[in-house]
Amino acid sequence: ILKCAKQVRGIDVESELLEYMKPDFFGQVVASSEIDEAAACHINVLIAKYFTLHDLSEELLAELMKLVPMNHINVQDALRLLQVMGSVKNKGVSIFADICKKCAEILIQHWKHIRET
Repeated sequence: ILKCAKQVRGIDVESELLEYMKPDFFGQVVASSEIDEAAACHINVLIAKYFTLHDLSEELLAELMKLVPMNHINVQDALRLLQVMGSVKNKGVSIFADICKKCAEILIQHWKHIRET
């Protein structure tokens, strides 16, 4: 678990690893104290993607999303989160609505920079 937590930024959001990882193991990895703040943004994206791949309860999603405060989302991860959440059908709607709102706020704050790149 510690090795996975330390290398969490290396897990691509499209990795098959997310598809095959058991929920209890995934929860332990994303909850690890070994994850630094720089990886926190990526954790939110992985949690959202994991939720879209598995039939998990909204309660579990809420618990996982509480692990990483929303103020740790950067522009790139806000864009990735919106893309991942676009594939969500009905599940987690209230939780994802709050996340989408936060991502939109981040994109608005950085709109000038995004347009220039």
